[in-house]
Amino acid sequence: MKPAIHDRGRGPEIVGSRITVFDVLAETRAGRSVEILAKEWKLSVEQLEFALKYIDEHREQVERDWEEIQAHNEILREESETKYEWIRANCKPANPELWEKFQRFKAARAANESTSSRRESSGSNGPHPKSSGGG
Repeated sequence: MKPAIHDRGRGPEIVGSRITVFDVLAETRAGRSVEILAKEWKLSVEQLEFALKYIDEHREQVERDWEEIQAHNEILREESETKYEWIRANCKPANPELWEKFQRFKAARAANESTSSRRESSGSNGPHPKSSGGG
């Protein structure tokens, strides 16, 4: 199948999948390789590279939509935390050691996201190594 992008209402997707260009953008910015993503998503490297090309060719719109998605997700997260804060405040974790490990993980992830968002520059998807063989 020749790589293509279409929009069925959820944003630009790789044809034959439910993977959006925003999924590709997020994962490549996080440092995930095209080869690993292709394996996980059962797509070809060529399809993912086509999505990266689409992102580059439609940079302004993709970035604008991505920012809107992130803002919307942040609102939902804040609403959820507010709505369910009483549960967190009134419940004891079943496994305190695991709970502490989870809290450390969340703090490290937040610190990493904060650091990586400051390093991102507009117009760059981050590293996305080219395929070493045929796609």
